[in-house]
Formats: sequence, C-alpha cells, structure tokens
Amino acid sequence: MHRRRRCRGAVLLAALVPALLFGGGALLHRLETDDSSRRIEDERTRIALSRAKEALLGYAFSDPNRPGELPCPDIDGDGRLMLGVDFRGGRDVPCASLRGWLPFRSLGVEELRDGAGERLWYAVSDIHHAGHTAPLNSEVAGHLSVDGSGDVAAVIIAPGFPVDERQARARDEGASAPDARRLASAFLEGANADSALERYATPGHPWAGMNDRLLAITRLELITGVEKRVIGEVALALAAFHREQGTLPWLTPLGDPDTEPPLPTPGVRKGRLAFQRAGDLVETGVLSARWHLSGAVTSSRGSVDEALLVSGDARFERGPGGAGAPVCRFVRPEEIDCSASETVSVDCRGAGEAPAERHWQFRLVGERVATSAPDAARVRRRSVSVNGADAPGSITDEHEVSIEVEDVALSGPHAGRVCGAGAVTDAGVAWGYVELSEIDHPLELGNELPAWFVDERWHALTYVAFAAPLAAPASPRPCAPGSDCLVLDGMSPADDKEALVVIAGVALPGQDRSAWSIESWFERDNATLSDDVFTVRGTPGEFNDQVRVVALPR
Repeated sequence: MHRRRRCRGAVLLAALVPALLFGGGALLHRLETDDSSRRIEDERTRIALSRAKEALLGYAFSDPNRPGELPCPDIDGDGRLMLGVDFRGGRDVPCASLRGWLPFRSLGVEELRDGAGERLWYAVSDIHHAGHTAPLNSEVAGHLSVDGSGDVAAVIIAPGFPVDERQARARDEGASAPDARRLASAFLEGANADSALERYATPGHPWAGMNDRLLAITRLELITGVEKRVIGEVALALAAFHREQGTLPWLTPLGDPDTEPPLPTPGVRKGRLAFQRAGDLVETGVLSARWHLSGAVTSSRGSVDEALLVSGDARFERGPGGAGAPVCRFVRPEEIDCSASETVSVDCRGAGEAPAERHWQFRLVGERVATSAPDAARVRRRSVSVNGADAPGSITDEHEVSIEVEDVALSGPHAGRVCGAGAVTDAGVAWGYVELSEIDHPLELGNELPAWFVDERWHALTYVAFAAPLAAPASPRPCAPGSDCLVLDGMSPADDKEALVVIAGVALPGQDRSAWSIESWFERDNATLSDDVFTVRGTPGEFNDQVRVVALPR
C-alpha cells in the first residue's frame, strides 16, 4: 500500500510539473507583455510631449508681431487656439481660458496623443499668451510653477489612463460641444486640475494617485531663442543700411531708455539704435524748402504776401545752442509734415516795421524720395519732392501739397498778436514743383526695423557697436584686423569684427534693474564702452549676454 501511494504521488507530481511550468511561463509572459506595453506607452507619451514642446517653441520664435508669444489653449476641441472676444469692440482679447487642450491645428502639426490615446492638455502663463497687449521680452517672468518651481511660461500635460472610476471620460470624439474648462478633473489630477491655473505638479507630488506627465517650457528656454531672433533682425537691418548707404547709422548714447530719446547723435558708434515710427516728431538740424506753384489757389492777409505762397526757397536751421530746430512728423517715406520758424521784419497792422516770428507749416505727399548717407556732422537725411526744379510738371490732387504761414509780432504795440497769415488752399491744379529736404531720417519702424522691436521694448535691452573706420566722415572703409576692428573675446579670430549686436539676458544674481546702469544689464567687457573690446562667453550664472557678429555686404 505504501508503494502504491508513492507511485500515485510520483504520477501526480509528474503531472503537476508541466502545468506549473506552463502557468508560470504564461504569468511571466503576461508580466513581460505588460512591461513592454508600458514602455511603448511611455515612449509614445514622451514623443508626443517633445513634439508639442518643439511646435510651441517654433510658434513663439517665429511669431511675426510679438516674438515669444504662445498660443491660447483649445477649449472646444477643434484643435485651434481660443481667444476671448470683445463683443463691443470686435477685437481679440486674452484667452478664453489659460488651460485646455493643445491647439495642434494652430501650431501646424497633427493631433498629438499620449500613450493612453488621450489628447494632450496645455496651460500657458498670463502675458505670454496670444491676445495680450503687455510688452513681452526677457524681463517678463513666467507665471506658472511646476512642483513649486516658478518662472514657467507653459506646461504640456499627458493625462494618461483614468486613475479611478471618478474619471469617467466620454470619448471626446463623439462629445457634443466639449468644453475643457468643465472637463479638467476627468483627465487631470491634483494641482493640475484645480482652478488656480498657475500651479502644476508631476506624479508623486503632491498626490500619489496622480499619473499626469508634464513637460514645462521655462522662461529661459523660451526667451533664449527669441533673443536670437531679435539680434538677428537688428543685424539684418544694419546690413541693409550699410548696403544702401555705404556706412552705418549713428546711434543714441547708451543710457536709461526711459529718459534718453531714441534720436541719432553724430559721432556715437556704440549705443542704442535710433528709430522713428509713423506719427513720431523728429527734430532736424536743417530743413530746406523750395517750391513753385504756378496756378495754385492761395489766400493771404495782413503781412503775408501771396507771392510767398506761390514760390519760395527757404532754409531753416537750428539756432545757437541747439535751439529752434525745425520739427518734422514722420508718416511714411513719401509723406512728411514739417514746421519751422524764422525771424523777419514786417509792418504789423500799420504800426511800422518790427520783428516778427514767421511760422511755416509744410505738408507734402510726394512721388520721389531720396536719402543721403550720414557723415561726420549729420545723420542720414531724407528728401521728399513732387517733380523737381529742373523738370517742373503738373501737380495733382494725390500729391496733397499744403503750405501755411503765420506772422506773430515779437515787439511793438501788437507784440504776441498775429500780424498776418496765408495758405495754399488748393495745389491740385498747379504746375511746378515742391521739395522738402535735409530731414533727419533714423531707422523706420515697420519698414527697416520691425515695429515689435520697440513695442515689446527689446530696444531697451539691446545695443550696437561698430568699428571706427566704418563711420569715417568721407570714405567709410573696412576695418583692419588686429588694428582698428572690434575685438570679441571668446571667438576666434577675435580681432576682426566690424560690427556687433549685444542683447542683455535675464537679470543675474546681483543685477538690480530697478535703476539704470550698464552693469545691471550687461556683463564683463560688454558692460563698458570705453574701449572696443567685447565678450561672447562667460561663466554660466555670471554671464548671459548674447552677441551677434554683423556680416556687412561688400
């Protein structure tokens, strides 16, 4: 009997071994399969997050009107950014929500989904988003935080699978009018789903039940690429100016951008760019006006002779001590509005000859525009004309010629009173010419420089330097390497640079930017303009200026 029991036990054991081996193998296979599936899901999630980040940065770097701007989230599931709407003014206003789905169509990419097949979520910092009108540059901190660490401009979130039964998700493809503002808690967990819209967290912080995966875009990541765009645009503008004029523009002395007007100063070759935009008033040292309007309709009274309005050749210059400079309003290259004054002697209201101040106003939309290069004493200047003295012709209504003059007594019994006035009331049927010249002409915003360069206050963070030979008064020439070129330490060769653009990075520890000083914005050799030596590299955490060498055409 004992032998029979042992035999039965042996048979049973022999039968169980294959079953155990098969079951263990199946379990191991299932575990290996699950692990492999998780790795595949994780990799899909990683790729989706990386591609989303790349698309968002590309969008920000290439924005035509506000570089660094990120799109608003998609709220209704159509893949497009959603701005708020100002129904009264019909204008786009800040985002409908600062958190929603990734607006993949607005980014120009396919729909990106994580390893669980869910659409990516996305949140953006206030000010950094589309529709915001505040200046956006490297001084603007990100408003978001991840795991308590701030200065984040945006986060991309892969929601993963539901963590429990409370995250019941109707498939969004079939949902009618989905609204991301109501659905956050069905896809996201913890801080990522709350209503603060500024605090975000990764798995295990602070809630163990979280499975969201995040990828952040920090201010530094965002702005470093935008700074390259900024200095690239400035370099292109300088190269174009040099191609047209054979030299580079005089600059504004480097100082507090909030108090220093952006006007060019002859002789300044290390400083901020001088610029003008439509509507800006520009003082000019000299204004030359010549006109002959045979047949123009005029009106005059008092001390103003009608002949002054029909034909003239006047030159108005800055007075002693820089006073009394003519002023011109820049509208566009072919349109100008200039005023000037001169002292004349007139008979004011029959009281006899007495000094008076004659005020001139010239408004002109011409058909010819010419510029003259800067020289030792002058900035670039512009001439606007209709026809020319050597080739007078018909003047049509589209030229919009307007001349006004007024005499104001400086002394005598009528001091301070108008002695006479006159105007060309219609030059549309005239024959002749009008020319205004010697008008100071800094770089044009919206044409030679993008308007956002000033709108976003990048001009306050940027300066330019160029070698002395390029600004020679008579014949600008290339600099001689090792002799009179700029020196850029950290680049080999260092001593052959003709022109540079320098842009300040995010404030470093110890840089107090509440008041202007060059050391609070720039580092090492870039923080002193007393010589022609600059720096392109330095110790991380102690140096973050970006420097671009300007390639000048020959």
